[in-house]
Amino acid sequence: MTRSVRPSSGPRSGPEDVLSRLVTGRPDRLRHITTLPARTAEFAPWPSWAPADLVQALRGRGIDEPWSHQVRAAEIAHAGRDVVLATGTAS
Repeated sequence: MTRSVRPSSGPRSGPEDVLSRLVTGRPDRLRHITTLPARTAEFAPWPSWAPADLVQALRGRGIDEPWSHQVRAAEIAHAGRDVVLATGTAS
């Protein structure tokens, strides 16, 4: 069976629209809502051990510096330790 998927021609749904549909459509499944305020972005320099060609390629794609939490996780992994990184959707 082949299914074609066409992009929506209307405006994209924002987080408020998605939340509204969840609350309206299945209120029995949504138990708690927390809205966190936006925070200022925190960047960090590339680790000295990061391969220069990788850093150059990422900079070429507009990623001048990684997020600070990404560097912290990379440093832990580079040290040979296990790491799990969980961030918000917009991170």
